[in-house]
Amino acid sequence: PCVWSQDHVRQWLDWAVKEYSLSDIDSSLFQNIDGKELCKLTKDDVTRLTTTYNAEILLSHLNYLRENSPTFAYPNSNSHSQQPVRAPVKTGM
Repeated sequence: PCVWSQDHVRQWLDWAVKEYSLSDIDSSLFQNIDGKELCKLTKDDVTRLTTTYNAEILLSHLNYLRENSPTFAYPNSNSHSQQPVRAPVKTGM
């Protein structure tokens, strides 16, 4: 979550609203928040943006994602099996 763009944050918020049937969330208040800023928000910060109940749900899920997300890393290209290169097919003479 800490590397999310503003669009990722919006998508997560939209998902959470539907998944947890949250109401009274004005997603425009989260409009200019990226993942780094989202991860810095305290419970009081989120409570100022929505209700206490919603803040607890959102922060609980965000903490779950932070604890269970693998560290971002580029995959090692050597670990993938490579397909053999095929010779081009010649057509007609």
